[in-house]
Amino acid sequence: MARGGKREGAGRKAGTSAPRIPIPPEIKREMRELAREHAEAALETLIKICKMSDSDTARVSAANAILDRGYGKPLQQIESGAPGEFARMSLEELREFVYGDAEAGTKH
Repeated sequence: MARGGKREGAGRKAGTSAPRIPIPPEIKREMRELAREHAEAALETLIKICKMSDSDTARVSAANAILDRGYGKPLQQIESGAPGEFARMSLEELREFVYGDAEAGTKH
């Protein structure tokens, strides 16, 4: 039996995707305001999931969402020496790498 490759007739037919309808700026503004009204409840929900969920995946996802909102997403990936280099560093070395010499001795 042949494996791989594209099957005849598979996939979405050309031109069948739904057309994108632009959302007027005033509707976007209203949606943004509504979302901001519920931001505190949403953050509280993320914190509750982060602290109390039985699922590791849910806790990590909530923690990432909280950090992204508090500090923003990283602008770029940091490439350094050999893979796993950070895994071999002590907590003190990691602090020094991230915060510099001035804050290396402080507890976070």
